[in-house]
Amino acid sequence: MDNLWTFLPLVIMMILLVLKTPVAYAMLFPTMLYFVFGQTMSPYEMMVQKMSTTMETFTYLAVPFFTFAGVIFNYAGITNRLLGLADLLVGHLKGGLAHVNILLSAMMGGTFWFFAG
Repeated sequence: MDNLWTFLPLVIMMILLVLKTPVAYAMLFPTMLYFVFGQTMSPYEMMVQKMSTTMETFTYLAVPFFTFAGVIFNYAGITNRLLGLADLLVGHLKGGLAHVNILLSAMMGGTFWFFAG
């Protein structure tokens, strides 16, 4: 019985793809069938457990901290000064706005790590 539930979703997916079903639905339908009928553990318990363990990593804290640092730099006026410096350094080049954007992003990241460290 285990071998049936191992290959049946693949077979169903291939049949749905041959019938020109959109790829997302062709992958979603057999997966739902497998989780509902083919497993002994409740799929909801497993999904909640996997979602909670993936979100408990330390690196996800970087996103709100970088956003917070950007807000502080804006209110303090640091971004205007860095933008002026980047414009002065590379604004005259061809495609200067793109160069300024990249240089400003690099300086903002470097400034954040300078103040955080």
